[in-house]
Amino acid sequence: MWPSTMAASIRIGAINFARMLLPESKRNLNAKFDLLGFAMLGAAIAALQMMLDRGTMRDWFSSAEIIIETLLAALAFMFLLCTCLPRPPIFVSDGVQGLQLRHDVRVS
Repeated sequence: MWPSTMAASIRIGAINFARMLLPESKRNLNAKFDLLGFAMLGAAIAALQMMLDRGTMRDWFSSAEIIIETLLAALAFMFLLCTCLPRPPIFVSDGVQGLQLRHDVRVS
């Protein structure tokens, strides 16, 4: 057990030492924290953890509690993806006509 623990520690230490030698990347000070996305991630992980912890005691999908926790986890993950994925702008300028509504499946 100890040799594998030491081998893992040596690898992690070597990676961190190598990262120390690299130049520091520039930080984007204008980046904003997505509180809604963070809350959805927390809710999804919490519901998934509760489902996995209580699943064996409640006979998995025979219990309404497990079904509700599964639905909550799935909905929170889907909402997280919808808020985090980049979207193209809905309105585009074509010069002469001004702004036109771009056909987007999320709009219609």
